[in-house]
Amino acid sequence: MGCYTFTPHFYFPTMKQLFFGLLVLSMSCTRPTLDTLKPNTKPDVEPTLTEMKTGTDSLYIDSQFISTRTSTTDISVFCQYGSSISLFTRHIREVGYCLSATDSTLSVLNPQHNRTKAVFDTNRNTFKVTIPNLIANQRYFIDPYFITKDGRVYYGRSLKSSTLQTPSWFPRSPANSITSFSITHPNPSDYKIITITNRSSPPINGYFFTANSVLFLLGSEGLLWRYNIDQDKWEKRKQLTIGSSGRFNGWPAVVFGINKKGYVLYTEAIFPNPTTYWEYNPDTDEWSTLPVPEKIIVAGLASAYQIGNELVLRDSYAKTGFRFNPIQKRLDPIKASSLLLTEPYNSLRFVQNAPEPIGYTTESTLSGTITETDIATEIRSLNIVRYSAEADRFDSKKTVSSLRIDSSPTVAFAVKNDLFFGLGNTNTFLRNSRIISEVTNYSDDLIQYSVETGQIKARYNLAIIRQGSETSQTNAYQIFTLAEHTLLVDRLTNKVWELVF
Repeated sequence: MGCYTFTPHFYFPTMKQLFFGLLVLSMSCTRPTLDTLKPNTKPDVEPTLTEMKTGTDSLYIDSQFISTRTSTTDISVFCQYGSSISLFTRHIREVGYCLSATDSTLSVLNPQHNRTKAVFDTNRNTFKVTIPNLIANQRYFIDPYFITKDGRVYYGRSLKSSTLQTPSWFPRSPANSITSFSITHPNPSDYKIITITNRSSPPINGYFFTANSVLFLLGSEGLLWRYNIDQDKWEKRKQLTIGSSGRFNGWPAVVFGINKKGYVLYTEAIFPNPTTYWEYNPDTDEWSTLPVPEKIIVAGLASAYQIGNELVLRDSYAKTGFRFNPIQKRLDPIKASSLLLTEPYNSLRFVQNAPEPIGYTTESTLSGTITETDIATEIRSLNIVRYSAEADRFDSKKTVSSLRIDSSPTVAFAVKNDLFFGLGNTNTFLRNSRIISEVTNYSDDLIQYSVETGQIKARYNLAIIRQGSETSQTNAYQIFTLAEHTLLVDRLTNKVWELVF
């Protein structure tokens, strides 16, 4: 009978196999937490959603901004959110907005409500989205939401937190982040045809002015360019020697054209010496220095506008101002008692190129605390007044328009006896929401107002100029009338268009 010898064989796992086994064992013994939540194995399959009626201090909505345009029925929504380390953003599966035209309490589970996913920017703690094709003049309700990877749904209205950045003086009500808004649109048939032609872009950024019916551009280092409108090109002219610094340093210069010449008023920012004056003669392409008045500094002046053959410089805050006379080449202080420096006229802006000094302002029928309900009843009016320099008097205001979309125009200019106002916006800061909430209506319109008849003659659509931009800075757009040409300049994008009505 033979003998059999048993020799044992041992199995030694590799390091990779050992690590995987330990990982499986540890996961089987660990209770899942927020930090260990994992997305579904099938990303397209959404977990069962559970709406949370109460929120957590770990996550909150800090502010919400809604933007609408007159040229489209789309809205842009932007939210700022906050989160603590106990609820990391990696636990969030989806963020977005619920929208409804009928219900003030929104739900992602309601098929009648618009649920739109937003772009989640974890670096800036923001998320935003564009919701298209809404109905003009229809009231909507909107509320941001978060969905965690395990299916919990948190709405902005339930995310209450003591760490909100809302100022302590800001009225907070038990209301929530649900915001109400509507898109204000004119009737499409109200628009008339306007021809908008792209012109050659300026070679640099800087200050625009007209002299002798020619458009010029002065750079911050003194480079000067002239626009040849017939050949649609920019031509270099003689450079302005600014001084020891070699550029406009800190404070902006005051650059303007009057009496067929160009002028520059500038005060050094670091060492505020008296203002330096230069005059440019386009016929000879020469710069000259003007006498400097003592103890007059124009730095920080809020506005500059032409009244007759003089330029008025005004500081609304300090209630000081000066008149520049190009004939006498002199800068004289405006009397402190002048209406130009007193309320409410010190906040007026003036129409460019108007045959007489015409100021304009906007007013709202609402005052004090503005709620979401108030917006539907609000009326904003665009008003004008005439100013007599000789009598230092304004006549009674006259209403140009009572549409909210025509309020706060960015550009205001005159062509012959017609006034043009446009590219404006209206901002409504809502005070009945727990978060900072603002609705902004951006107007792409340009309205033509007849001084003779006191009526609006036409309305034009300038959406092609803004091209989706929501910029409405007062100094962003400038209008220049050169003989029979009307040029619009966007100083932010450095583009030029010609408008033909």
